[in-house]
Amino acid sequence: ARDPTASVFLEVFAGRRPEQEQIAAIVNLVAGSIPMMNKDHVTVVDQNGNLLTGKESRGDGERMEDQYAYTSRVEERLTRRVASLIAPIVGEGRYRAEVSADLDFSSVEQAEELFNPEQQAVRSERSLTEQRAAGANGGVPGALSNQPPVNATVPEQTNTEVGDAVGATAQQPINVRKESTRNYEMDRTVSYTRQELGRVRRVTVALAVDDMKVINPETGAVTYEPWAEQELQRLSMLVRDAVGYSAARGDSVTVMNTAFAPEEAFEFEAPGFWEQPWFWDLMKQVLAGLVILVLVLGLLRPTLKSLSGSGRRERGDDSDTGGYGGGLDGVEGGDALRQAMSSQDDLLLPGATDSYDRQLNALKGLIAEDPARVSQVMRQWVNVDD
Repeated sequence: ARDPTASVFLEVFAGRRPEQEQIAAIVNLVAGSIPMMNKDHVTVVDQNGNLLTGKESRGDGERMEDQYAYTSRVEERLTRRVASLIAPIVGEGRYRAEVSADLDFSSVEQAEELFNPEQQAVRSERSLTEQRAAGANGGVPGALSNQPPVNATVPEQTNTEVGDAVGATAQQPINVRKESTRNYEMDRTVSYTRQELGRVRRVTVALAVDDMKVINPETGAVTYEPWAEQELQRLSMLVRDAVGYSAARGDSVTVMNTAFAPEEAFEFEAPGFWEQPWFWDLMKQVLAGLVILVLVLGLLRPTLKSLSGSGRRERGDDSDTGGYGGGLDGVEGGDALRQAMSSQDDLLLPGATDSYDRQLNALKGLIAEDPARVSQVMRQWVNVDD
């Protein structure tokens, strides 16, 4: 059986892109709703055809962009720490702090095994000693040990000295064998190290402080004096503790006192309303409306007047025959229909100026009064058209 798969189509707003957390939530939701489905078998795309999943195989450019963004966040966090300590002491706007963080994004895995020969422990020990003394009885038949001794010679020593020498010779072993085996357990250390991405390699902090503001209590005059070296050392210690200074890592913290340039005051004149962007946008709309009005009054109005005048003239020509006679000229049987229409009551056949409903009701009454004549006229009209 094949593993189940799923495809999800998202329709997002224009100019927006779902976050990776939202995409991961959708993938987990779909994979958890179907038994035996793996998250890798869920594909999510948007209406523009962009693949929102499978970000594991991103290119080097996108990885570098993520690393740069992460470095910027680390530097901003360290800068806020420095600002939160220095601002109450120096004053808001009287210092400038910049933090540069060197991060290590290399993925390193290291396995090592170390031996320490100074620390030893005995694991096992075996010792063997063998001795063979002289003057022992017995021997192999036919060997020299069973032969009579040679002629003895009298040593030039006293009896006491001779006895000691003979005793010493008799006590001296002929063969001595010693064997010793000792096994030691060496001290060994096995370690496996994997460095995390984004490890801080070095931090550099630069802090510039404006001169100290001093107010004379008697006159109230304000003067600016340089900071004492001791005060700068205190500020440097605060900054080091704020950013997590490490001498072994090679971090650097520089605190310098310098007079800031005075702020120049510029007179700002508010522009008139005719110089504002919204004014010209409004004028463009007004001019467009005027152009449309001129076109309507200059071109469309004469055309509408000519059409309405010609319509009134046509209705005036038909008024002599009650509004219907002009249309029956030249038609066979039109005289009979005109005579039938003229013979009716004025209330039955209204004039051309009456409403459409009244005219329609009058024709219905005429047809009900003399349907044979009206049908004859209609047949003649059909034959004329053919």
